[in-house]
Amino acid sequence: KKKYAFLEEKVNKYEKLSENTCIFCGKKARMCDFGWISPICRSCWDKGKISSTRSYDEVVIKEKE
Repeated sequence: KKKYAFLEEKVNKYEKLSENTCIFCGKKARMCDFGWISPICRSCWDKGKISSTRSYDEVVIKEKE
């Protein structure tokens, strides 16, 4: 077993959680591609926290089925 396996498990857990956490408010979010790829919730998008002419539905990265 790796020397730092415990830390690696924790980092992996929170890395995965951060993929679904809004970078502005911490609420549940979806990954969006607006030039940068970041998790943003619809509420923060609608409040104009990101300057874009595209709608939230246009920038959300669809999950692969």
